[in-house]
Amino acid sequence: MATPLEQLAAFRSASVHHMELTEGRSLALSVLRFDEAMFTSAHFTAARLPCPDSIARSVRKRQAEFFFGRLAARQAMARAGVEQQLVSAGVGIGRSREPLWPAGLVGSISHTTGIAMAAASPSYSGIGIDVERVISHETRAAVLQLTMDGAETRMLERCSGPMSLDERITVVFSAKESLFKAAFSSVKRYFDFSAARLSSLDLQSGRLELTLVEPLNQEFARGRRCELTFASLEGGFIVTACAFRNFPRLGEVAV
Repeated sequence: MATPLEQLAAFRSASVHHMELTEGRSLALSVLRFDEAMFTSAHFTAARLPCPDSIARSVRKRQAEFFFGRLAARQAMARAGVEQQLVSAGVGIGRSREPLWPAGLVGSISHTTGIAMAAASPSYSGIGIDVERVISHETRAAVLQLTMDGAETRMLERCSGPMSLDERITVVFSAKESLFKAAFSSVKRYFDFSAARLSSLDLQSGRLELTLVEPLNQEFARGRRCELTFASLEGGFIVTACAFRNFPRLGEVAV
C-alpha cells in the first residue's frame, strides 16, 4: 500500500503561473491542482505541515484546501529564496485569519475546490491573489448583489470581448478579494466589497482598475486607483492578482 507521501504525489500536480504586472514585471504563482476525495488528515504529518486546531476540527474539504494552500505557500517561499528552516516552519495564522509570513516577506494564498495557489516575494509591501471557479447563471444575482452596484453591473454588461457575463462578474468579484488581501498589511481590518468600485475593464489585455470610494486609511485613501491583472485557467477558473511595491500618494497607480 502506498504511503501518505506517495499518495500525495499521485493526486496533485504542480505548476507555476506568471501574472504579468506593469513595467515588465510579473508575479509567479505556485499552483497546485488536487483531488480532494483522496486527501486525508494524515497528509499533514506526511508533508510535515502543521495542522492548526481550527483546521483539524473542520470538514475534509476545508482541511484539503488549507493543506494545499500551505503547500503552495511553501513552494512559493522556496522560490523566493527563503531559508529552508523558515520554509519548513510554514505560514502561520493571524488574529484575523490572515497568513503570517516570515519577516521580510509578503505573500498571498488562495484556494477553492480542486486548486490552490500562493505567491511570495520580498520585493513588495502587499500582494493579493485570488482564484475562483466561474460563477453559475443560478448564482449570478446573489454575487452581483453582494459585490457590485448598478453602475458596475451595467459596465460589465456593456463590455465587449471574449468573456461571458458570468466570467466578467467572476473577474470583478475575484479582483476585489485580491485587493483586500494586498491592502490588509496596511489597513489591518476587514472592509466590504462596496469600498472599491470597478472603474475600467480591458478583456483583451487582462487588466482592470478598481477605485476606492471609501477611505480605508492614510495610504488607501478615497479616490485611490488600483490596477489588477486577471487570467483564465484551464478547468473554468479565474485568477486575479495585484502587488504593491509601496503605498503611493493619492491618485497614483501601483500594481
